[in-house]
Amino acid sequence: MSRAWTEDQKLAISKSGSNIIVSAGAGSGKTAVLTERVTEKLRNGINIRSLLILTFTNAAASEMKERIRKALSNEENLKEELEQLDSAYITTFDSYALSLVKKYHYILNLPKEIKITSSSVVSIKKEEILDNLLNEYYEEKDENFIKLINSFCIKDDKNIRSAIIKYDNKLNLRTDKIEYLKSYIENYYSISNLNNLKDEYLTLIKEKIDSIKELLKDLELSCDNKYYEKVITYLSPLINNDEYHEWLKIKGERFPTLPRNSEEELKNIKSKISDIIKEISGLLIYQNTDEMVSEINKTKDFMNTCQFIYARLIHFHIIHNIPNNLIDLNYLPIMSKLKPIIWTLHDPWALGGHCVHHFDCEKWKDHCYDCEYLDVPFAINNDTSALEFELKKEAIQKSNIAAIVASKWLENQIIQSPIWKGKQIYRIP
Repeated sequence: MSRAWTEDQKLAISKSGSNIIVSAGAGSGKTAVLTERVTEKLRNGINIRSLLILTFTNAAASEMKERIRKALSNEENLKEELEQLDSAYITTFDSYALSLVKKYHYILNLPKEIKITSSSVVSIKKEEILDNLLNEYYEEKDENFIKLINSFCIKDDKNIRSAIIKYDNKLNLRTDKIEYLKSYIENYYSISNLNNLKDEYLTLIKEKIDSIKELLKDLELSCDNKYYEKVITYLSPLINNDEYHEWLKIKGERFPTLPRNSEEELKNIKSKISDIIKEISGLLIYQNTDEMVSEINKTKDFMNTCQFIYARLIHFHIIHNIPNNLIDLNYLPIMSKLKPIIWTLHDPWALGGHCVHHFDCEKWKDHCYDCEYLDVPFAINNDTSALEFELKKEAIQKSNIAAIVASKWLENQIIQSPIWKGKQIYRIP
């Protein structure tokens, strides 16, 4: 018996010739729709191995494959597709991407044995790096660092460690990570942002006061006038004022005692109001809003220290001298005096005067000149390979810099390069 599809589901199943997005809540039948969409493609003559079906988890990929298997087993004309199902591309995004890298590893100059590192290994490595960094700070007795530890740690520095790891994980979600780090402190401690933080703080308290006002409507219906007036008098600093210094008067005051034999409804309302007052009292920790801004400003040294710990080195990837590139190699020596630099090389561009790959040319092993590949990316009209070679050599040799590569081939190329003579090379894996 065929399933009864909605009009939207039918559209998701049969739509072709363009990209589509299916957005629906849990349990709404998205997997069933996708299974039917695949089956429909197969009915129309498309081979199962011509389809690419990707999921986020192995469990989801396995479920998808089994659902398709069940659907095909009921279709006599699709028996051949059923036999090919186990060789079809029904897998995770990570697994598929890894299979492409392994298949074309020789083009990417990567080892065929490359694999995805587990999150647990990454976490352990992060902890090791953080241990080393913090130990250096303890040994250096950095004033701001010691102040940070004394202010936020009691028995050990677990709180700081946890905060830095969390900070790092959050930053890794951003596409503008480097730019964000550069501007964060300046933007966060700007006058406009501090005023925004103050406004957000006051708004939060006002929202809680508004919640109390709503509960007072129920309270009025659940108690006599005498008790209601006592409560209104008690809450007056909050409900009749918009000034911070007036709100402070609620601290230390006691909620009026309920009349004897009060109903449960009245007790519940009082309990809810009391809980909100406790929350407000917990927020009223400053004598005035100027003190709040001042206290935030005092954390600037802490943030500078945390950010410096995080950004203990500069990591470059692809920084070819192309139009609008923000990196000028002439600044490498200056930058490396502030922070050590590591450069992950993805191609041999940094070994010669021009080309991203030197092909059969071996001039780069001594000195580039009369370049035969001016049209190779990034193409140049005039032969400046000799000049660029010398500029790279001077910049690299004067810098505190190390190279990271992902293949033995590129490692060997760097070893032969006079530009990188004497520099540390790390090959991963």
